[in-house]
Amino acid sequence: MAATLQFSEFDSEDQITKEIAKQEETTSLKYIILRKDKRFGRMDAHPLAGKKISWEVKSHPFSGVPFQVVGTSTYECHQGKDRQVKAKEKHAAKMNKKALEDHALKRRKQNTKKVDCKALINIAHIIRFPGFKIEESTVRSKKEASKDLKAALSEKPSSVKAEVVYCVRFPSLSEHSSHALVGERSSKKNLKVLQKQCAGYLKEITDLTYHLQDEQYLTGLSSHLQSLLQEMKALVPQDKDLTLTLSPRKRKAEEDMATLPTQGASQPFTDSVGQHADLQNTCEEPCLPN
Repeated sequence: MAATLQFSEFDSEDQITKEIAKQEETTSLKYIILRKDKRFGRMDAHPLAGKKISWEVKSHPFSGVPFQVVGTSTYECHQGKDRQVKAKEKHAAKMNKKALEDHALKRRKQNTKKVDCKALINIAHIIRFPGFKIEESTVRSKKEASKDLKAALSEKPSSVKAEVVYCVRFPSLSEHSSHALVGERSSKKNLKVLQKQCAGYLKEITDLTYHLQDEQYLTGLSSHLQSLLQEMKALVPQDKDLTLTLSPRKRKAEEDMATLPTQGASQPFTDSVGQHADLQNTCEEPCLPN
């Protein structure tokens, strides 16, 4: 499941843990548990007639089906709010005091990765009752359905169809704030690696082509490469001013050529040639005695 899909449902807490780990690996983002209710994940959870009937929570938008919340759990980005500021300041002050007393110790600076990122994963462990679904989200319809559901749970709980499910809302990448998205940097880095690999394969193909002697194979290869070329052109902006990127070797060669001095650009060089010619002419003339 992509990180941009916000709402999902799972059958167990273990499935959620695996999905979070999968997203962490994909995006290079990390999450830590912020809070968790005691009843969250309880296997013996069952409907209760006296328990509140809910219609929507953060991790479960309105669907028309009523439910009871067993418990909730919340994960936060590991670069979220720093909740240990006071303890860290106290510890740093203690260590700095020791450093002043013992010059062999270095003074400590209070460093933290926390940048108050607001991204959260909201999870609700619920029991829902599809048999009491309503069509419109109105106060009246909710009130009537809740009343009927509680009455059914009081009179004959076994007659009420119930589904236990874990509803999860994952944050989108845009909800992460005040810190770099490592996943995006990794994606750009991977793109460069793939471009270099493809360029290497194309160079090797070019070198091998001149050694092929099978005319039939070359005919098929030419047709295949032509199709591939058209496919690649469709993925590249067709701009008249588009400048093709030079390979590192060609780019370096052009830079080296640009640094070579030219005769017109260096006047002292021209003057020195003239001076050398005058000196040569002077030496060639016979020296007369005084």
